[in-house]
Amino acid sequence: MRRRVMFLSSLGQLGLSFSAQKLQAIVLGDHSNPTVPPVLIHVAQLMGCVLWRYKNESNKYSASEALQLHHVSQAMLQTREPWTLVEVHIVLAVYQFTQHQLYDARDYVEKAVHVVQQHNLHFPLVEPTDEVEEQLCALSQLLALDKTTSAVLNVPTLLDMEYEQRFATIPFFYPSISRNNLAILRARSALIMHQTRKLSAKYTAIFCSDRGLCDDYWALLHEATDHIANLHPLIMRASFQHDDEYCIGLKICLIIALTASAELYRIAPKSHSDSRQKCLDVLQEIMGMYRISDDTFFIIMEPILGICWMILANVVLEEERYALTKAASLYWSVVRGEIIGCVYRVVVLFPYMAPSIYMMKDIVQKSSKGITDERGRISGSAQVAEVYSS
Repeated sequence: MRRRVMFLSSLGQLGLSFSAQKLQAIVLGDHSNPTVPPVLIHVAQLMGCVLWRYKNESNKYSASEALQLHHVSQAMLQTREPWTLVEVHIVLAVYQFTQHQLYDARDYVEKAVHVVQQHNLHFPLVEPTDEVEEQLCALSQLLALDKTTSAVLNVPTLLDMEYEQRFATIPFFYPSISRNNLAILRARSALIMHQTRKLSAKYTAIFCSDRGLCDDYWALLHEATDHIANLHPLIMRASFQHDDEYCIGLKICLIIALTASAELYRIAPKSHSDSRQKCLDVLQEIMGMYRISDDTFFIIMEPILGICWMILANVVLEEERYALTKAASLYWSVVRGEIIGCVYRVVVLFPYMAPSIYMMKDIVQKSSKGITDERGRISGSAQVAEVYSS
């Protein structure tokens, strides 16, 4: 029972939401309760074992973990309810993140998307109920996982634009849920990051002649800024109330959103002093959060944070070169040192990204030795492109 309770205490991190009746049945391990398919009890036991392993740094339940994974696979063969299947595939994808198995995680995301498409599941836009919130969470988490695995593995996303468009309507139908629910907040951060990376690839045209791209830029900057403004007081309240797991989830959402905003400020004209200052302010805030975030388990569940480090390293690489004042250059050199100082921890958390991270670290370190060298600047750009394509 203790491990199932640990699972339920981390539902927000997993992107799930259950009614009180389901929660009670899962805690009790009641396989006879018709409100809870047995597969949910097994998956709760599985993730409870994983949580125990990380929180206690013990392999005490490793055999039980393997057994529960087998039970989940067997129980899924008897499960027909589509929303349950989506939820279980989501949890198994996150489980594979904790095992550093990104391609296996992607397979579970594909299976969940297949169920969604096969049964024509969509974000519900009706009167809010426990069931509606459960469905909102499941699809929001799936959207976030789709964007995350796409970014980390450099593969196309699986959910089409229709899901992004319907997700964008959630605040109008469920304003309170959309401002507080961790699965929805995570999906919004992941979507902002996804859109920022797409826009950044075309940034040379943004401030030139393409009015459409320019409009997209300002709309996305507004979206990121509004999202960040919502997250700040939520984090303060969660911290004050000692809601630690909700707080770390919110901080992860904030780091992702701040990284996207830093990238947006980076692609503004280098002569625009306000963008340069905002970019520096954002990096300093993120570095402060990296220093105080020490919950290894929940960070491992978010591999997009490895992508965030890569983006931030590239921002530092470029912004330090184009610093408009000596004071700004000094501040950027401090931030560069903190970015480099994070490397060991980032590699431990996301070992599958180690080659790219070490390559980017070398580029950032070498750039500090010859920032004004124009040839080095060109070489550095080529190297960065190589890192992103690897």
